[in-house]
Amino acid sequence: MTYAVENWPVDAVLIPVNPLEGVLGGFLDGTIGAAKERGIAVIGMKVLGGSHYINPRAGIGPDLLLRYALTQEVSLIIVGCSTPEEVRLLARMGREAEPLSGEEEEKLLALFRPYARRLAFYRGGGPG
Repeated sequence: MTYAVENWPVDAVLIPVNPLEGVLGGFLDGTIGAAKERGIAVIGMKVLGGSHYINPRAGIGPDLLLRYALTQEVSLIIVGCSTPEEVRLLARMGREAEPLSGEEEEKLLALFRPYARRLAFYRGGGPG
């Protein structure tokens, strides 16, 4: 994706923006910077991972994942909603969300670190 941003005439790039990407690297630490240097919009997706990344027992709710995404240097994020309650939560978060502190971000990444490769289903690598 970074190659495309650096070499092709694009106006926007659509990339996954979630804690897995903070662990695995590439999109958040490479593509975003390349896009910003060229004035290309960055659209974040896969924020909730199809709700697979939400784990209330571990303290991971949609609000935390949204705050993580909004902490990154994105132009906007796209988040799928399944219920009216989710739509209301997303609207509220868009108005009120505070960026994660460095400490909060590191704690969140630590929760995902052991599972990142397996959970990044959209990268096509499969389990393991």
